[in-house]
Amino acid sequence: MMTGTGMKYARALLVLLILCVAAQGLASTAYADDPEQEKALPGQWVFSLYADEQTEAEVDAAFLTLEKDGRLSLLCNGRDGEYIAAYAGTWSYEFVADGMDRLALRFMSTDHPAHAGSAYSAECTYSFYTEGWDENDTHYSYLNLEEPVVNGVSPLEEVYGEDAMPPLGLKKEQGPNMRVANCKSYVSLREKPATSSARRAKVSLGESVLAFTEQGEENGFVFCLYHGTYGYILTEYLEPLE
Repeated sequence: MMTGTGMKYARALLVLLILCVAAQGLASTAYADDPEQEKALPGQWVFSLYADEQTEAEVDAAFLTLEKDGRLSLLCNGRDGEYIAAYAGTWSYEFVADGMDRLALRFMSTDHPAHAGSAYSAECTYSFYTEGWDENDTHYSYLNLEEPVVNGVSPLEEVYGEDAMPPLGLKKEQGPNMRVANCKSYVSLREKPATSSARRAKVSLGESVLAFTEQGEENGFVFCLYHGTYGYILTEYLEPLE
């Protein structure tokens, strides 16, 4: 029979084992292949602030949209959710072998009352990872901006002060947005955007998937998430969810 001390050590060992397994799972998503990162960076990223520090209630304060063509836009709200300012600019990234990747952000204020016409730029290292939940095919991406590589300032720091100092966390959340249509019984979720590529899953007529439409089409295919499995589906067999 195990003593109280032995039980305590056993529980501690079990917790440590669970944490190790979780860390391995996170590492597998945190360091995705460069082509997958390139596809995942475009889109709308949300920066949240504590609306009420006593209750730790959060509000989505800033919306940073990275376009595939290198343009960006930034909409800033306050803790009360009211509009504050808008910015436009450009962005670019650099993959660094055996090191931290870099993200360059260049902003021009369009209507900030105190900084109208002012330009900002910041080149930061960043980390990036994604999580997909099988139960509802919700996909979470996290973009963490670290210390600037070069001297620079972002409008987030200007608007939100110390709350927006690096490291800065941005989040993108997506859920099922397309359903399978225009087929007899099912379509193939393929490993690559080609009809000759290996099939990863069969997706039945009427089932829903998360299609990353902001990444565009490739050979008539769109990148999708279906019950925790990633792959490509021909766009002609997908229609938007109502």
